[in-house]
Amino acid sequence: MLFHSPPFIALLLCFLASSLCLFGYWSGIEWLFRPQADGPATNIFTALCMLLISVAALLRPALSSVKWALLLLVLIFLLLRMSGVWLLQQISTWFVMPAVITDSPLFSHAMGLNTSIMLLLLVIGMGCQLWGYLRLAQAFSFVALFFPLQALIGYVYQIPDFYAEMSLLTVTMGLLLILANFLHTMQVDPLHALMSGHLGGRLARYQMLFGFLVPFALGLLLVSSFIESGLANRFGLYVVALIWFIFILVTASAVVQDKVERSRRKMEEHLREMATIDPLTKLYNRRKLIENARHELELSKRTDTTMWGLLLDVDNFKLINDTAGHAMGDKVLVELARVISSAVRKIDHVGRIGGEEFAIVLPGTDRDGALTVAENLREKVAAMWVPGWTDSYSPITVSIGGASSEGRVTLETIYTAADEQLYAAKHNGRNRVELEPDPQPDWELARQN
Repeated sequence: MLFHSPPFIALLLCFLASSLCLFGYWSGIEWLFRPQADGPATNIFTALCMLLISVAALLRPALSSVKWALLLLVLIFLLLRMSGVWLLQQISTWFVMPAVITDSPLFSHAMGLNTSIMLLLLVIGMGCQLWGYLRLAQAFSFVALFFPLQALIGYVYQIPDFYAEMSLLTVTMGLLLILANFLHTMQVDPLHALMSGHLGGRLARYQMLFGFLVPFALGLLLVSSFIESGLANRFGLYVVALIWFIFILVTASAVVQDKVERSRRKMEEHLREMATIDPLTKLYNRRKLIENARHELELSKRTDTTMWGLLLDVDNFKLINDTAGHAMGDKVLVELARVISSAVRKIDHVGRIGGEEFAIVLPGTDRDGALTVAENLREKVAAMWVPGWTDSYSPITVSIGGASSEGRVTLETIYTAADEQLYAAKHNGRNRVELEPDPQPDWELARQN
């Protein structure tokens, strides 16, 4: 796919608008590049720069060399604009037919300084994006936003000095490109803080909205009186300054709130983990495992399925601690937890319930399935490699006992039955699996009697 970009719609609209503007020069349709009959027009090089920037932003990241080439071309156009109209007139013959140049007001207007600065900031911001400096790219886009917003206020308040040569079409395309740049950098602050779904982000968005609408609306009510007194420019600057002050204040506040919120969420996650996860093995602790097992037992009753519970105990674990120290014992438990986790399904539940004892809950499993899991686990543990112990002393083995939920209504009875089987495994020589037999049907019991 050639085009791949999250802000695809904004960039596509800018691409279409700039293309129509260029077509207006080619065809002589003035309203395509001059939206207002007596207002400023979008200069042909402004439209061309907008077109190249939108294409560069739309291209996939793999085409970075093409992106750089397009941005460099825009930069050249901007430098030529600063060098004088004569050079632009010479280059224009490459893009526009001579007859159209003669008949159209192509050079009756120029690319304004405000437009040039906005485009320069956009190009620098996109360059920062390509280099991976997303916060810097966001900062340049934020500064570039000043120019189209000021021009927009100038149009609404009827203050020509505020928009100068920037047409409404240029304002619209500039806002679309800035929006696209913002969407490209949403994952970093301060925009990430403003767009956060948490309380701080939602409040910041409301504050930003009212921080723009309220001064803007009040200014709209009062600007006519300032126009009559000749102070419209000063009043407009006051409104713009007030809006940007609110924007900056809200943005800074959102960033601080987001950092506090992240810290709080991180602490909550840490506390939640401490309440449910064994700190050494990173498996469920006894409390969480019992909670999950109760849920699975209730589910098995409703669905008329069987749940199996396995108890696993490390053989001669005290010998490991006494011989190689408790640090080695911890090392064995961590590796054992990894092996157990790799030997069960995603729907199974594994936890450390104390010392060297672990438990496994197997939902929707019959006796053959539980036996397969237990034997596979026993073999994997016997083949487990723990540097400092298995290479110097002996393999690590486990004894496993298991019981099912069939015919039982409480988790405690399953645990007791599994514990009895674990004791039998220990008593019968260790490094073995003992599962309770399937309950015999009533007709079989009657036959035996």
